Amino acid sequence: MSMRRLNRAGALTLGLAVLAGAVAFAPGAGASTPKSVLVFSGGKGFASIYGTDSTGKGLKRLLNGSAAPFSKRYGSPSISRNGKLLAYTLGYNLYVLNLSTGHKTGPLSKAAWLARLSPDGQKVGDLEQYPGGHLAISTFNASGAGTHHGRTGLGMTSSFSFTGDDRVLAAVSDQYDAATSRYETGIGLMAQDGTGVEGWIAFTMGYDLLDPALSPNGKLLAVTRSAPGAAKGKSPSTTTRRARSCRRSPRAARTRGRSGRRTGRGSRSCAAPRHPRRTSTRSRRRAARSSRSPRAAR
Repeated sequence: MSMRRLNRAGALTLGLAVLAGAVAFAPGAGASTPKSVLVFSGGKGFASIYGTDSTGKGLKRLLNGSAAPFSKRYGSPSISRNGKLLAYTLGYNLYVLNLSTGHKTGPLSKAAWLARLSPDGQKVGDLEQYPGGHLAISTFNASGAGTHHGRTGLGMTSSFSFTGDDRVLAAVSDQYDAATSRYETGIGLMAQDGTGVEGWIAFTMGYDLLDPALSPNGKLLAVTRSAPGAAKGKSPSTTTRRARSCRRSPRAARTRGRSGRRTGRGSRSCAAPRHPRRTSTRSRRRAARSSRSPRAAR
């Protein structure tokens, strides 16, 4: 498969791009009469899964979860094209639910960070974290059949989706850009034997392409586009600490020493600063005058 480079002008500057004419894929079974169904996370703590039609009507809660503990939190919903099968995560467990019969298959994986179901409902995939923090794709038989549910590892990525014939498109960082001295991310077709990228579908030098989504007829590819390295988020457990600042305490500067005279030295406080409080213009002026007074300068 040849590599095709897309012009930067071919993608929207708002971050969402629809690419046409790169590679056409087989539409897959049932693609001629797709059923528009939207599934998403919602409710308290976004721990439940809801479904609706393309007009926003018929809103229905499909799975009711809880934000805590994490093991009871539903997430990452993905639905088959006929609207009958739903893949999702419950904590880190991967399941497939038949919405018609209520039959649940799984857990197919116990280390899932993301769930994706193929359009025909035959395959389901997830992202699993490996030592070093890398995420990699694993695919399974949605029915759960086979040894280890037909598990196949397809390589490292941050996002992926299925084509109509159960192939995997993934965002892979493997295109070196001399202008930025880094490997930028493009969309590749993953080899079925797990050896990596079989062929490149789309990449734009100077940008990262992520989150591939193929149209039902296999002719349009939607991606998100970002500046190199800008689409890196933080894990939920990551916290940002405010830098400590050491400053003299004005109150301590006005205390008296053993001799009864003002020391003028004060004390240093190295506690983490609180969030700044909004003050009025009058308060700021009063503070500025007091700092310039002879008494405060002693």
